[in-house]
Amino acid sequence: MRSACLIVGVGFDLVDVNELQTNVDQQPEEWLERVFTVAERTYSSQQPDPYRSFAGTLAAKEAALKALGTGWTDHSDWQDVEVIRECERPLLVMRGAVLELSKRLKVVRSFVSISHTKDHAGAVVILEI
Repeated sequence: MRSACLIVGVGFDLVDVNELQTNVDQQPEEWLERVFTVAERTYSSQQPDPYRSFAGTLAAKEAALKALGTGWTDHSDWQDVEVIRECERPLLVMRGAVLELSKRLKVVRSFVSISHTKDHAGAVVILEI
């Protein structure tokens, strides 16, 4: 029988797809490489609507930082939170300062849910200890 887990954080974020597209179109490679990992760029670029996919991934990254209680800071790098897909299910990979913070909080598991509309992408992240 599994022991009870406690939720240490919940984060939510909503990204405007058109605003993200404007950012990408103004400086495509530079912006994408700064914000998204190679795996994230590869996955989103292969989707029917890459901008919506990028927006969902960005929302999940922001939601993860909110769940950790920090939001985005100068101490974290966009690459410190990665959203990977396992059988199309989004999963979080944390590195660097974000990983250190999650270890201090004793996070053992994360749950990610991403949803899209034509104009917005939203994500919820739940962290367990």
